Amino acid sequence: KGWVEAISSLGSMAFGAGNYELVGQYVQMSMIGYVLCQIPMGLIFGATIDKIILLMGFSQEIADLAKEFVWVAVAIDIMDGIGEAFGDFLEVVDKETYANVMGTLSTLVDVGMVALFVIKFDASLTVVGLVMVVDTCLFFSLNMIISIQLDWIVKFEHGLFGKLALRNKDVFKDLFKTALP
Repeated sequence: KGWVEAISSLGSMAFGAGNYELVGQYVQMSMIGYVLCQIPMGLIFGATIDKIILLMGFSQEIADLAKEFVWVAVAIDIMDGIGEAFGDFLEVVDKETYANVMGTLSTLVDVGMVALFVIKFDASLTVVGLVMVVDTCLFFSLNMIISIQLDWIVKFEHGLFGKLALRNKDVFKDLFKTALP
């Protein structure tokens, strides 16, 4: 998750310098970079996971289960990365207590919902994964709504939403250099 983790270092420097547009650009670009890297990896996993599982010596039944679940796992990874990027942004802009409380609450709800669906409804792995996707999307949405309602992102809106960060070559280079190692 190098793209996401780069927000902590680069976003902190931009925030400390009072360059709020740049903070927003780093967050936007990190989310875009993360998703753009996850898509081809997801396609590769989707096309090969059953063969990989069989090569590891597992049964065809397990390979079929993995083939069914892989797309849910990709969705979980993408939403987790986007949510983590926004959480890192909140930490950078002095909302770390809130971000940590919401991260903990999200994990507790996730564990509780998974347990509920497994114990009460005997849910399949795919259904459990979908529950996790819904939980992640719910908490990302809550974080966005709360941040907007409390005016936490007003200073960063132009960088976050005002212009496409992909057009800013310096932002891309900075993030790429920081995320790569």
